[in-house]
Amino acid sequence: MSLSELRNFVKPSVVYKNNEFAKGTIGDKVIQFGTGEFDFDTTEPCIALLGIDEGRGCKFQCDYAMGSDVIRFEIASLMQHYGKHQIIDLGNLIVGKTVNDTYMAVSLLCAELITTIFFRLFWW
Repeated sequence: MSLSELRNFVKPSVVYKNNEFAKGTIGDKVIQFGTGEFDFDTTEPCIALLGIDEGRGCKFQCDYAMGSDVIRFEIASLMQHYGKHQIIDLGNLIVGKTVNDTYMAVSLLCAELITTIFFRLFWW
């Protein structure tokens, strides 16, 4: 899977669009996927953020539509203390027609990212 094919599975987060994060915060250093230039060093370790706004199949009934962006904003507001790791925000996964479609997309996407593009993958 190439980076251009990855664009079919995710949509960019709105968190970085209207917010200016203070110098030294995670949000100030994030490289956002799907918005213009997406330039990062593939030889260096990086952390990838991926939002999954899927609530179907959960025993609690609530709106998950903005959950990833709420969490993302809080992470982006934190100070960066862990060194030179690149942080790449892939955006939010586009949910499938069914829960199983979404689970399959997560599985395929994670497998591809771990083996070819990224060193670590954190998702929520």
